[in-house]
Amino acid sequence: MLRLELTSRQAARVIEQALCNRALLEISPRVFADDEPLSGTLVARDGDLLRVELHDVARESGLTGLAGAFCEVRVVLSDNLYTFTTCIFDLSDSAVPQCLYLGVPDAMQVANRRRFERQSGLPSTCVLLWPAHCADPSTSELVDIGIDGLGLKVSRDELEDILLVGDPVRLRFDLPGTEEIFNVAATVCSKNPTPDPDEIVVGLEFGVDANDARTQRSLERLRAVLSAMATNTTQTEGEE
Repeated sequence: MLRLELTSRQAARVIEQALCNRALLEISPRVFADDEPLSGTLVARDGDLLRVELHDVARESGLTGLAGAFCEVRVVLSDNLYTFTTCIFDLSDSAVPQCLYLGVPDAMQVANRRRFERQSGLPSTCVLLWPAHCADPSTSELVDIGIDGLGLKVSRDELEDILLVGDPVRLRFDLPGTEEIFNVAATVCSKNPTPDPDEIVVGLEFGVDANDARTQRSLERLRAVLSAMATNTTQTEGEE
């Protein structure tokens, strides 16, 4: 399952949504060995702390030793799985219900197998990429693509310091087997190293520019083409 790094603004919106929905959190403290994760409801935010009311705590030792521990947190909202790492700053072991106070995360990832599934192994495809405020495009290589985003291999020296997570970009490319040129807008979601020290892989999420009808139509057509490709692949795998 592919995970995409959210921008700080996107992560803040996820926290707000979780609070509004009193979302269920699954919390796995790193000090736990093979114990079941804790489960609780996100009920409030106090500054930089999130208050979570726990459900039944099965551990014999209760919450002993958890203050100051790091933990992995999972929450599902609108069919998307969000994960983040944070610290348990405080706890209330004797209250009913028991509570944990988690630090608001600085970073968050999203994963949705259906939405973010990518096709890879396509023939070499060149993608022209225009970073924000750049008149001339840079050349990149398509790594994978799905209906909501793609991965590009780019020159580290040329683009690592220019492309920042959260930045908007413009893309122009075609796909093998099609005669269309796609012009779409996207946002930088992640940057990852490759075995080649001169290159990095940039993850991008497609976006819609409300003031640009052409890119909207191009994105709609691209998604239709990708959906058709995915359907054909599924049918072929089923026949095999």
